Amino acid sequence: MELYAFHLKAFMYNALQIIEKYKNKINTINVFPVSDGDTGTNIYLTLKKIWERIENLEINHVGNLLKHISEAAIENAQGNSGNILALFFYGLYEGLKDKEKITIKDLREAVKIANDYARSAVANPKEGTILSAMKAFYLSLKNNNDLTKSIKLGIKKGLRELKEKAKYIKELRENKVIDAGGLAFILMLKGWLKSLGEDIKISLDKYIKEIDKRKIGGYCINILAIVNEDIEKIKNILKKYDSLIIKKVGDKVKIHLHHNNIDEVIKIIEGLEVKVINVKYSEF
Repeated sequence: MELYAFHLKAFMYNALQIIEKYKNKINTINVFPVSDGDTGTNIYLTLKKIWERIENLEINHVGNLLKHISEAAIENAQGNSGNILALFFYGLYEGLKDKEKITIKDLREAVKIANDYARSAVANPKEGTILSAMKAFYLSLKNNNDLTKSIKLGIKKGLRELKEKAKYIKELRENKVIDAGGLAFILMLKGWLKSLGEDIKISLDKYIKEIDKRKIGGYCINILAIVNEDIEKIKNILKKYDSLIIKKVGDKVKIHLHHNNIDEVIKIIEGLEVKVINVKYSEF
């Protein structure tokens, strides 16, 4: 099977539709890394911005379309899982940027790159999160040349990994839920499957429950900046902050972190050799 740009466009549309449908349910189980109940919303808004960028584009080259997808994702991603997802898309672009059309082998190799790209951006990667769901998708592609079977297998493997590994994360274990970002990625795969004319039943009620969320106090801060130097210096300066995600994307650096003082973070960033493009934040 070969995949063309129109397949990829259909994947993005169906992913957006399914996340829009279930974003509030995803929000209800969002307790990690902080209990702010916005993971579904953040991923929905990221996918919405991607769709707004590509909806009216007439592009018949997979790599060119992925360039627009990854740029829209990087520019607009918010939240922990939203930023990891954006970097996953950027990794896909890096793996497929020269491809007009792709084979399952091409996709398999690109998904491996995307996994590595997203995981390497997270300062303290944990299993049982969206990273585990992404890895399960790659493993499902590894020895299978049937894409629909691979996606179905990835969904099953991903849900199993999220359930089994939740016990290693205190917030998930205590609330008896799986990771919200991981569930969102699984639902995106279901959307991709639908675009290929197939489907799989997911009993969402098994994974969704209402949780009392306490206001912690702090900010989820997202920064996009132009950088001309190696980001290790920036990473070392910012590593003291919680939920740090940092990765160079072309001539830019994407940063996500949690802290209770926005001005302090901005002052540190402005003191480095970077040109800030935008700063987005939300309170938790």
